[in-house]
Amino acid sequence: MGFERWHRQQQPTLEPPETDEMINEARAHMAFAVVLAGIATLAMTVAQPAFAALGGDAATVVADRAHINGKLVVSQTQKYTVHEIQAPSGSVVREFTSPAGTVFGVAWSGPTMPDLRQVLGAYFDQYVGARRATPTGADRC
Repeated sequence: MGFERWHRQQQPTLEPPETDEMINEARAHMAFAVVLAGIATLAMTVAQPAFAALGGDAATVVADRAHINGKLVVSQTQKYTVHEIQAPSGSVVREFTSPAGTVFGVAWSGPTMPDLRQVLGAYFDQYVGARRATPTGADRC
């Protein structure tokens, strides 16, 4: 036996020999990953709120306008867009969106407060907690 042949036989293999059990397990993992990716994709597309809440998509501002029953005025700058909804009551809700279309800020003014659960979306509970933690009178805007 020559040195080269002996040397090739002595080198460890990095890949274990495949067995039917290992192949079936790999297929099961792949199927699970595909199903999980499908569920995640479905959750991201179906579970979106039907309004443009803080952190939401700007394309749904029209639903906010309908909910408030107001007039929509859009102002665009190079860095952001302001969607201003003027309610019949005189209140104004402003939703600020990034160039990517994400609502990054909301503001309101006027005689009545908007539906904050709608405007703040997932951040509503955080807002309520912060108001409760603020001493009376110190939370006025």
